[in-house]
Amino acid sequence: MATRAYYDGKDVLLFIKRAADTNFRAVACLDTNSFNHERELKEVTNKCTGGYRDGIAGKGTWGFEGSGQAISDVQTAEANFQELLEISVSGEKLQAKMANADGSVYRAGEIIITSYSEDANSEDPMGFTATFSGLGVPVIEAPTP
Repeated sequence: MATRAYYDGKDVLLFIKRAADTNFRAVACLDTNSFNHERELKEVTNKCTGGYRDGIAGKGTWGFEGSGQAISDVQTAEANFQELLEISVSGEKLQAKMANADGSVYRAGEIIITSYSEDANSEDPMGFTATFSGLGVPVIEAPTP
């Protein structure tokens, strides 16, 4: 039986690129990040379908979510919790991607941060969660160099 090669979640990072940035920057100290895509179903049920649901594709939506720990010693190549909050408050549009180093996992596009929250309890490090809502069609394969 052949050995399967799995993608290691720790190698798939979330990055942002603002208008003034030359390169994408990793969002610092995330413990989880995710990509989601949904498509509405325009439902059709009639005598031709025997009373069962049929349909056509409706509106698509996509985005990213990331949660992690708030840090104060952010590096130049990183975006931290404070910057994400500032972007959320301003409503700035920017580029985001979730990818691994070789681009075999790659999701990207223009986003707006539509939700941001912080959690600071007495038992754990301060944490944050940000929701990045995608605009337009997501890019789901790495661009060819």
